Amino acid sequence: MNESLKTAIKKYALQNAIRYKGKANPGAVIGRILAENPSLKDKVKEISQEVIKVIKEVNKLSVEKQEKNLQELAPELLEKKEKVEKDIFEFLNIRESQKVVTAFPPEPSKYPHIGHAKAIIMNYELAKRHNGTFYLRFEDTNPELADEEFYSIHMDNYKWLGIVPDKTDYASDFMEEFYRHAEKVIKDNHAYVCSCQQQAIKENRQKGTECEHRFQQPGKNIELWQEMQKAKPGKFVLRLKGHMQSHNSALRDPVIFRIVDESHPRKKKKYRLWPNYDFESAIMDGIEGITHRLRSKEFELRNELQRLIQTMAGFRETQIYEFARFNLEGVESSGRIIREKVQKKQLIGW
Repeated sequence: MNESLKTAIKKYALQNAIRYKGKANPGAVIGRILAENPSLKDKVKEISQEVIKVIKEVNKLSVEKQEKNLQELAPELLEKKEKVEKDIFEFLNIRESQKVVTAFPPEPSKYPHIGHAKAIIMNYELAKRHNGTFYLRFEDTNPELADEEFYSIHMDNYKWLGIVPDKTDYASDFMEEFYRHAEKVIKDNHAYVCSCQQQAIKENRQKGTECEHRFQQPGKNIELWQEMQKAKPGKFVLRLKGHMQSHNSALRDPVIFRIVDESHPRKKKKYRLWPNYDFESAIMDGIEGITHRLRSKEFELRNELQRLIQTMAGFRETQIYEFARFNLEGVESSGRIIREKVQKKQLIGW
């Protein structure tokens, strides 16, 4: 028996053994040899003896050793194991028929940066994978920061990323809804109008001390809420009744509405009472029916507060998950810090 035939027997014996948990089958190896070279049928007895001899040696080896020998002898026969890549959204355990609605809510106060890109792509892809709905929502309820130029800049940048929202919303278009929900939480005794100075509010929140205005009756708070419409900025704020002794400082009776006389880029001076971020974001999630939100870890403390606001307003809670913040070494990537540097003329522009 020539060496090439012996080599063929050994490589097929190794391949068959690896395929079947380390134990090769003589018939399978003989069949492979004859299929490759039908003229050897006349020598089947001789071939069978050699196959049995080789298989006895091969089957004594561990699978790891068999794989190593086959790698050296005939690597092309090693079956390539397909690498199954774990789905990035697998941890959400979303059922096939489950409704998925996601959103990405930039503030039009600066250029979008790499952190925006990471967050919008994750929320967009999550919705698309489940035939869901994706909202691009401009959280523009801070007239002091919202700037007209940034609306189009954000939309152009996201278009460049390949993002096509199912709907684009502007939080400033929902001011009447915010007022309605504010009045609801006031009447339900979940919020109160406070006239404490800003520094006093800050110190009381740090100490976990309850403000005297916390114990006003809902009727009185509704009267003061109406008075807020005409008051000077800083005289009143609307605060949510949270938990003043909570370890999570975000829950310590946060301000949810304040008076702002700054002109808004879209609404001009139509409104004077503007919701703070947590109230606006939580209510908008409820209005849009957002089921899932993926955002960076810097918002983690706000999660519990926003879910509380949704519960008080009668909305179903949005499932929110945080991921690590994206930072760059050697260059500033925070939009807030870049904006401050531009305003201080430390940078010539975005």
